[in-house]
Amino acid sequence: GPTKEYQRNAEFFKVITGRGKAVFKDGHVYDGDIKNGMLNGKGTFTWTDGTVFRGKFKNNEMTGEGKYEWTDGTTYQGQVKCGIRNGKGKYINPNEGFTYDGEWRNGVRHGKGKLTYQSGAYYDGEWEEGKKCGSGKFVYASGNYYEGKWLENKRHGKGTMFWKTTNEKYEGMWEKDLQCGFGTHIWLDKRGENKQLRNRYVGHWKDGKRHGQGTFFYANGSKYEGEWENNLKHGFGVFTFEDGNTYTGYFERDRMVSRTLAGVQVATVTAGIQNEDKIKSSIEDATKKPQTKGKKDKKDDKDKVDNAQKAKVMATMRARKEVEANPYKNLLDINDLTELERHPKEVLKEVQNIMLRYHSQMKVWYK
Repeated sequence: GPTKEYQRNAEFFKVITGRGKAVFKDGHVYDGDIKNGMLNGKGTFTWTDGTVFRGKFKNNEMTGEGKYEWTDGTTYQGQVKCGIRNGKGKYINPNEGFTYDGEWRNGVRHGKGKLTYQSGAYYDGEWEEGKKCGSGKFVYASGNYYEGKWLENKRHGKGTMFWKTTNEKYEGMWEKDLQCGFGTHIWLDKRGENKQLRNRYVGHWKDGKRHGQGTFFYANGSKYEGEWENNLKHGFGVFTFEDGNTYTGYFERDRMVSRTLAGVQVATVTAGIQNEDKIKSSIEDATKKPQTKGKKDKKDDKDKVDNAQKAKVMATMRARKEVEANPYKNLLDINDLTELERHPKEVLKEVQNIMLRYHSQMKVWYK
């Protein structure tokens, strides 16, 4: 390129100024603007491995707007400082299948930006030192999404997670990607969030499980309010049944320790099959054709009726046993609900028809 004299410390040198080409001893090549012998202005720098930068130079440094092109097809176009991504820019990596369009600092994602994956998933929000940090929204390939606070690439702080795949929604506090603190988890149905009766838990969480004080509202109208441990009712609480009856007392691993119904003390559910068999035997006796009774017979009949009430409670508890773990995934044995009816087979058939008519998931299966 053209040369001109350049004075430094009382000495004169001839330096290139203008458009020129420089070939370095290690094989790298620069082709572009030169001022006072230094790379200044627009130019193209090509490394020996085939990597190319096209853009602005200042005093031998790549600074300003430019574009990097790597031999594997990866590109970056945007602002650089001293050869490093800094400012706003778009990075495309076809081999790893992602694109980032946003702010950079010292070569890493920092500030606001959107990271899009080949699968269709994306994160749009704040970054710090290359990690998701601050407020942001992550949409998964399945359509599930989380919107809220992040810390070091994990959901952390207040946020909302919506699972489209299972129609569930959680809104509350998070810690290291798990529900932790106070929050509300709702099981939705296909009619949307405006449905009046739906399963809902409002309370405290730990390590992604119901833990501490909380209230579970069931879609059938029943409710539990009390203490939880590792997703199970455990400790003191109040269970209100759909018929309005209530149990106030202690729970142990999701089971009532004891319950009083209409003045009758009901055996602990955890007492085992032996007690249940005794109760069923009493029910069979109670349903036999009545004979002429004396005072003792009347007392026996009362005991048998009480035992029938006990059995109903136990059947109900078996049906409810694990429903709150995920009401849309657990199946109930309908026989548990019909075994005490006078004509169980007819009742069973009627229940099945009702479920086919009103259960949204079954409508999909049988339409």
